[in-house]
Amino acid sequence: MTDNQRIDILKIKEASQRARECGMAISEYTIRRAIRSGQLPCRIIGRTYLISWKKLVEWATCADGGDIPTDLAHLHRESSTGRMSVETTHEGR
Repeated sequence: MTDNQRIDILKIKEASQRARECGMAISEYTIRRAIRSGQLPCRIIGRTYLISWKKLVEWATCADGGDIPTDLAHLHRESSTGRMSVETTHEGR
């Protein structure tokens, strides 16, 4: 295992601390809740939960559009590609 891999695989407490250092207020409780609900993948070794930093950031920033309502998800996808377009319809006008 390389040094980069060790840094990117964190215990819950370490993940919460690192998130706070990066400006994301994610508590240990929130991480546990995301793991329990299946939103955040992890590995369990004994009684230790190991989390990928990359997966935590993707989950926290809704990179997959997970918490974005389906009628707005296309805006998130387009903004991540650098293009932003908003289509509006005015029914009855």
